Amino acid sequence: MEKHGDITRKTVNENACVNPPLIKSNATYF
Repeated sequence: MEKHGDITRKTVNENACVNPPLIKSNATYF
């Protein structure tokens, strides 16, 4: 489960860097 969590977190971080507007969505989702 740690791997899955790390992969998910990494993907979210990459998406946030590529698409700043997603930061709000990610913050709300998490």
